[in-house]
Amino acid sequence: MIRKNKRGQGMALPFKMIFSIIMVAVIIFVGFFVIQMFLDRTKQIELNTLPNEIKDAVVQAWQSSETERTIELTEVSGGIEEICFVDFSESPRGISYSYYTLFENFDDEANFFYYPLMKAEKYDSFTSWQIKCGNNDCLKVPTNNNPLCIKPINGKFTFTLTKEAGQSYVMVS
Repeated sequence: MIRKNKRGQGMALPFKMIFSIIMVAVIIFVGFFVIQMFLDRTKQIELNTLPNEIKDAVVQAWQSSETERTIELTEVSGGIEEICFVDFSESPRGISYSYYTLFENFDDEANFFYYPLMKAEKYDSFTSWQIKCGNNDCLKVPTNNNPLCIKPINGKFTFTLTKEAGQSYVMVS
């Protein structure tokens, strides 16, 4: 009777189990990574859509002869606590006046900001935006509240756009 060498056969089953466990762990890790990537992409879309919605509402108000509209926009995720409108041609005043220099040093061409600054950058979005009507600066902030920062209430940013007859700008309040 010939004996076969069975020295390596005792490790075959444990090796298969260890390999299977490693493969399951890798699949779970990749799954979590992909889910996180989709969630981040959703936040990026929200952050990029909100300023465009505001711009569309401002342009629509600017093109009308006279209007007053209340705008309600859903809260964006990604750690954004406030949206702020600023007019750098006016001096800082009001509750959020301390943000004025911060915004001016960050981007003195913009008139719309996400606060806190740089939170949007985490999701490959911009923190500051310039809202214009064609080539015209058409958005004004009340001189007694510059910058005007709005916190979400019940999950919505709510503000009013007003244009009076004969004005060449839209007032946000």
